[in-house]
Amino acid sequence: PGYVSVETFAERPPVVERICALIDKGFRPCDIMILVRGATDGAKVAAELLDFKRRNEDPRYRFDVMTQEALIVGNAPVSSFIAAALRLALNPDDSLSRAVYNHYLGSIRLLSPEEAFERIVMRHALQGDRRQTAYLQAIHEQIISFCATKIADIALFLRWWEETGKNRSLSVEESATTVEITTIHKAKGLEKRAVLIPYCSWSPDPKSSGTVQNIVWAEARGDGAEAIGRFPVRYKKAMAESGFSSEYYRELVYAHVDNVNLLYVALTRAAESLHVFIPQKG
Repeated sequence: PGYVSVETFAERPPVVERICALIDKGFRPCDIMILVRGATDGAKVAAELLDFKRRNEDPRYRFDVMTQEALIVGNAPVSSFIAAALRLALNPDDSLSRAVYNHYLGSIRLLSPEEAFERIVMRHALQGDRRQTAYLQAIHEQIISFCATKIADIALFLRWWEETGKNRSLSVEESATTVEITTIHKAKGLEKRAVLIPYCSWSPDPKSSGTVQNIVWAEARGDGAEAIGRFPVRYKKAMAESGFSSEYYRELVYAHVDNVNLLYVALTRAAESLHVFIPQKG
């Protein structure tokens, strides 16, 4: 026995509403898993759930959010603010950081990273923003851990932050009150009683714009082709009407197959559950 629901939505998938409905039916938060295609969609869902958690006053719908892909510490505004303040402490003329943090605080440059962090938090009452509390605690823990392993100053911490710290995920331990968000690829072997798949409306075509650079390998044709051999070409629709049309359509077919397989994997994960909700933008 089970239940599958496929619905359309205009602006955002009603994930919070469906979680609350599942809880009303007797499901626990830990019975619920949210599948997303990638970290971008996961971050949007996580932000919405965390915002609901901050606003919610009904004890029936209290839950935490657990994800290893979406909640990157460095993506939080409070993290960027603290990093900018530390950079300005070292270099008051840093115009980029000044745009983020337009006050002084140059006097903290001689403090330890932990003391500087506390001074920044107290100076601007950052602890008062409940939406940022988890991120604030995460960066504080990183600073404490970093300073405990070496003789650290602000410059060393900032170097470590750029290379490692800001890319770490916000960790939440699994418990009966946690709703898990994970990518389709990482959901193998996970079993939950209820699965939600928001944003299940991705295009089957290869990405060919924005920040994504989709490169295909093309064969040279004509005189001197043997000497040139294969070379990289950026995938775009104009290739369809060019000498690279065969490569264009080959990449198009591969992308369609990959995306159909991705949907199949998502539905396979969902088929192991009792309750499946799939919103589609329409």
